[in-house]
Amino acid sequence: MAFLDSTVVTVALPAIQDDLDTGLSGLQWIVNGYMVTLSALILLSGSLADRFGRVRLFMVGVAVFALASALCTFAPTLGWLVAGRVAQGIGGALLTPGSLAILQAGFREEDRARAIGAWSGLTGVAAAVGPFVG
Repeated sequence: MAFLDSTVVTVALPAIQDDLDTGLSGLQWIVNGYMVTLSALILLSGSLADRFGRVRLFMVGVAVFALASALCTFAPTLGWLVAGRVAQGIGGALLTPGSLAILQAGFREEDRARAIGAWSGLTGVAAAVGPFVG
């Protein structure tokens, strides 16, 4: 979800620009609000997962991401949409390290490399598929 969402919104930017009557700076906030928040919090999230539990933080991240996605869907103004995108970044940052750590702990040593390879490959595919899904 987190990697798909980094690229899926780019296709919708022209429609968002028309619907919310915003300029280039508003569109930059929509894209960068997500990416900056995700990037800034992902390392902290890994530490929080170690402290409070990987699965717990992953579930919190999924919930935050889902609620933020709903906020983005129904955002009436640019400010609400940017707030939703920032919240999506927070959710993405919470769920990403936990998902990899869950794979690390959940697979036997001989299967772990394949599982992590699939996770890595699918994150790349998700980022590449984002514009098509959008």
